[in-house]
Amino acid sequence: FWGCKSLKHIIWNAVDFEEPCMMFNYLSIQDSWSYNRARIEDIIFGDKVKNIPNTICSGMTGLEEVVIPASVEIIGNGAFDGAGIKKVILNEGIKEIGPAAFRNTNLSEINLPESVEIIGADALDASGIKQLYIPKNVQSYYGGAKGIEKLIWDAKDCKSVNQMQFYNLANFKALEIGPNVRKLPTFFMYYCNSLEEVEIPENVEEIGDYCFMASSTIRKVDMSKSNLKRIGAYAFCQCKKLDSITIQKVDTICEFAFFDYNDTKFVEIGSVKCIGKNAFNGSAIKKLILPADLVFIDDFAFPWMESDGEVTCYADNPPKLGEDVFYNSYEKGTLYVQGKSVSKYKADEKWGEFNNIIAIPGTEQLFTIRCEEAEGGRISGEGNFKEGEECELTAYSDEGYKFMYWQKADGSTIKDNPYKFVVTNEISLKAVFQ
Repeated sequence: FWGCKSLKHIIWNAVDFEEPCMMFNYLSIQDSWSYNRARIEDIIFGDKVKNIPNTICSGMTGLEEVVIPASVEIIGNGAFDGAGIKKVILNEGIKEIGPAAFRNTNLSEINLPESVEIIGADALDASGIKQLYIPKNVQSYYGGAKGIEKLIWDAKDCKSVNQMQFYNLANFKALEIGPNVRKLPTFFMYYCNSLEEVEIPENVEEIGDYCFMASSTIRKVDMSKSNLKRIGAYAFCQCKKLDSITIQKVDTICEFAFFDYNDTKFVEIGSVKCIGKNAFNGSAIKKLILPADLVFIDDFAFPWMESDGEVTCYADNPPKLGEDVFYNSYEKGTLYVQGKSVSKYKADEKWGEFNNIIAIPGTEQLFTIRCEEAEGGRISGEGNFKEGEECELTAYSDEGYKFMYWQKADGSTIKDNPYKFVVTNEISLKAVFQ
């Protein structure tokens, strides 16, 4: 159609046209590509068209509205790149939107149907789009949208995304994770430097490797409603402003998940079985709360906690530890455990490296110290004591009698009076006078 200077309206019924479409590129050999395409005002796609050809409407700045019929499965590469489109209607049935398909258009919004599976590189890179919804069936997203302010992500199990696609997006401040999401993909928010808070809802089962890595502005990650199976390797690595982490439930925190020097001071995990190697290495954590179902912590998971930091572990039996898990906190830090488990942790080869192991307030185990009075005197100091408390027993002789010794159940004797000792278990004694 070269040289058709008056061409303004096109009706396109080609069912399965696959080659790059250059038909309307040069309406006059002498005139420029962009000048001639600007004259076209209207294109209608027939209801049997399966593919919108590559570049078919690119540069058509006079084209302001387009309807994509339900028969279309693929919108080709650069199909509307640089067109003047202000409004596009996409119907259910579209599976793939090719690279640069709507790049540099005048769109301020785009409603993607649930049937979409693939969104190519810069396909949605129209600066006017401020809010974007990604539907549940998307498997591959490389969409762009550099003017975005809010992303609603509802892709159930997206397999691939473009690395660093949210880097240097100054206005991007809100991420909403939808109810269909099961896994956040690898490299999802890699190097995002504008997002400050992230909330992971209970429907998410996995946070992929490198998912939020180097997202330098994130301050808070709220997983208080989570029901995760896995937080991937390096998922929040180098999130240097992260100061608070609350995790309701996760089976495994993988290696290097929160690695690198950041501002994290408080970590609470409601349920986790395994914490991987170097998972929180570099975090100067002041207070760490570990759950009752914890089984294993791998090497160097928390080596740079504050030297006087507090670790609270609710597991009855000491979880298995790798090497130097709490390296910086053994000397001055405090380990709080269930009262009934204090002696177990003290006896453990690695947990026992903590100089201060005490019972969690309110869980202290009480031991009864009993004394049997014999003829010739009376005693004081017996009763119930918390593990680690000091007991002082004193024997008082009646007139004409002398205190001889304390006799234990095994027959051994102690002559100290008063008798002072640290309570570690229940004791029965008999005061013997003569």
